[in-house]
Amino acid sequence: MKYNFFNHTLFYHFVSYSLFCYLFVLPIPHTNSLRYLFFSLLLLSSVFLYYKNKFFLFGIFKTKDFKFIKYLYILLTTWLILGAAFISENPHYSFSEINGQWINPFLSFFMGFVLLISVHNINNKVFNKKDLLYIILLALLIHIIYINLFEFRYFIDNKTIVTRISGLAEGPDRANMLTNTLLSLLMVEVIYRFRKKDKILPINNFLLTIFLVMTILSSAFEGMRNGVVALLFLTTSSIFFIFYKKNINKKIKLLISILLLLFLSLPFAYNIQHDKRWNSLIETIPIALDIDNNLYWLDKLKYKVPKLKNGEPVNDSNYSRIAWFKAGLLMSIKDPMGIGYQRNSFEVALKNNYGSNHANSHAHSSLIEWLLAMGYIGVILCIMILFYIIFLCIKYFIKYESYFSIFLFFTMVGTASRAVVDTNMRDHMFLTFMFIVGLSLAGMYFDKKKFNINPCE
Repeated sequence: MKYNFFNHTLFYHFVSYSLFCYLFVLPIPHTNSLRYLFFSLLLLSSVFLYYKNKFFLFGIFKTKDFKFIKYLYILLTTWLILGAAFISENPHYSFSEINGQWINPFLSFFMGFVLLISVHNINNKVFNKKDLLYIILLALLIHIIYINLFEFRYFIDNKTIVTRISGLAEGPDRANMLTNTLLSLLMVEVIYRFRKKDKILPINNFLLTIFLVMTILSSAFEGMRNGVVALLFLTTSSIFFIFYKKNINKKIKLLISILLLLFLSLPFAYNIQHDKRWNSLIETIPIALDIDNNLYWLDKLKYKVPKLKNGEPVNDSNYSRIAWFKAGLLMSIKDPMGIGYQRNSFEVALKNNYGSNHANSHAHSSLIEWLLAMGYIGVILCIMILFYIIFLCIKYFIKYESYFSIFLFFTMVGTASRAVVDTNMRDHMFLTFMFIVGLSLAGMYFDKKKFNINPCE
């Protein structure tokens, strides 16, 4: 009998380890070689799995729910290509950026989508949906464990708690995005177990609780304001998903809601108490919005830092983010068609409009970066995709109580809200996001199919 490696369980072990290494290595800086290696291995495996399931995959893309996403994405990609060819001052660079910052994320989406489809269509005990989610859990959890161990060691040595911990990631903001992704997955599991009395992740309730506590602590140690604000939204929306159409005593509902709010709001309360930037935020806003008279945002080597009423300098983060956002918005109005897709669109726009030699490389806002890069047409198409997917998530939860619809809802809303105040739609963060979107959309399809409903309807 001819040996076929691709039908052997060894192949699916290979896929599992490639996926784990891919998700684990992505956030770690200075690992480009490893990133490309595991990306390539996982992509090759996904291409093979695609050809084994291509007729089924083509059927999915013909469904009503997926059609609209497909057409919008094709339209958006076409717009980016036209912008690179006819609008960009440096077409070669824009096409290079489209390849690295748009095509590669799509391939990451493709990998997540195909892997989830494959676990439903291949009769293999080694490779299944629960293991797939467990791999994601473990890859992210190691980063969170490292952050907690670092904090513990620091406390033992210095008898004090430190914040803004990066862990293995490039910065605390990058680490916090991992934390929020893991927390979303864990909260989906909590919601599913509460509603369905069943579990998807192959861990018991004790371990689930331990992982939740570790993730909450990690969020507090990272000390990211934007992250803890997103955490509050996750908390309130979790309460909706837990209690929607559940016949439970009102007092019990209130008690559980209060406990959940208290538990998940700990990082926010800790951040409010220990992050002094909150104290001067309100006073800084009008100073930062006056970008014509206070030019520190434009060139921090040339202009003096503005002062608060008490004579202290404004907090750099509070001031700069607000000023950059307004400046970027005004520059986007001057170039409503965009300047061609690229990561450093804010820096290029600053130099074109202000001639600054010390321009900031990014605006700390993916919304501003994309407005400048792809123009209003591109951003409107992105928003249409975003809101349509959110609509699908709510629809699939209400009608089918889809596990993946909750996970995707948390991912879409959390990432989109974060994109207003952080540069998260690029590099490894965009790759991870698109992988989860692909995985979750495929999962939603099968969650509908479990109801014996034709997903094409």
